Amino acid sequence: MNVLSRARTFVRPLWSHGRGPVLLFVALGWLLTLGTRYVFPALFPYLRTELGLDLTTLGALYTLLWATYALGQFPAGFVADVFSVRRTLTYSALLSAVAVLVVVLVTSFELLVVAMVLFGATSALYGPARFTIMSRIYPEYAGTAIGLTQASGQLGNMLLPVVSGIIATQFLWQAGFLYIIPLFLIAATGIWFVTPPPVSTEDSDSELATDMSLRDIVTATFSPLALLLTAVLSLAVFIIQGLTAFYPTYLVEIKGFSTPTAATVFALLFASATVVQPLAGTLQDRVGTRRALMIMASVLVVSLPVITLTTTFVGVLAATLLLGGIFGTTPIALTHLTKSFPDEISGSGLGLVRTVYFLIASTGSSVVGSMADRGLFNESFFLLSALAVVILVATLFINRLTDGRHEGSTS
Repeated sequence: MNVLSRARTFVRPLWSHGRGPVLLFVALGWLLTLGTRYVFPALFPYLRTELGLDLTTLGALYTLLWATYALGQFPAGFVADVFSVRRTLTYSALLSAVAVLVVVLVTSFELLVVAMVLFGATSALYGPARFTIMSRIYPEYAGTAIGLTQASGQLGNMLLPVVSGIIATQFLWQAGFLYIIPLFLIAATGIWFVTPPPVSTEDSDSELATDMSLRDIVTATFSPLALLLTAVLSLAVFIIQGLTAFYPTYLVEIKGFSTPTAATVFALLFASATVVQPLAGTLQDRVGTRRALMIMASVLVVSLPVITLTTTFVGVLAATLLLGGIFGTTPIALTHLTKSFPDEISGSGLGLVRTVYFLIASTGSSVVGSMADRGLFNESFFLLSALAVVILVATLFINRLTDGRHEGSTS
């Protein structure tokens, strides 16, 4: 009963005032958006055979998808400010369904390029808007709500590639994408009907994003606090990119694991992230941004070197579970950052910041890969650990840069 009582205490405020269905459908949309991105590499062997592509070309295509997603963040945030979060989330899910349909119909390399760019652009619309809606409808539980939506994406990372791989093996590779389309349509329909419509601004004296120049938006966005949190996010996602791109390869080449075992351990990393992200949000709501970030960064500083030093399977498993802490830094930093922006540019500001840190962080896999090619695989993990130390130091300055208005809720 004690466990059930605690569960009710946790769920009740999240489900109250009609907010629960919003959280549910927004989380479903993010599960599909992020999970579908990892379906591509899972089905690359089929696309390689179908279109006669080499691995270098497929790798370049995947980079193109992520780059399109990164460059789309600022326009996506601006669209959310101008046309409302409700429309942006709904249209993103609908257009992503169209993009997946294009993938299903692929018959040439050129059409595959179009399909991946299209999915990168349509999924980019979902990025900033989901943070904005959660911070608005959960002012007192924003960290928890954003952490739960982030965790739904990690759940998609675990489930969709596996499901798509099984379906593609049993039927056609196209079927590994086809079943995702109706799920996107369900998410879009749910978001449209449960998300509150935008509040009219006709009687408001506040400035709208459409009334501001790009220079004004940039100035309003990059306050000292925003610059610090952008640096934290850049380093955190850099570590995530570098780690996830080559972790299975590291386990096979350095630790001597079999490929299936390495894949299982890799899935465990995302399983850990699924648990860590909502816990990180709850931790932020209870102890504040600075302490929550310090805890997550401290765990990462320790776990990355442990991975390189341990010689046992159990040790690798334990360190992998701890590595999930890096996924806890992003919802904490993004929640605090979203709350720091003026309402009129919350989407644009967040989109601009996400474009910056995604572009910086996208180099993580290149740096780790380059070091690994030079026989410095273990050293690359120590480099990532050193960056976690920088995150730890940066968190010490968060309270100084947070004004009194936000201090009480997020610091």
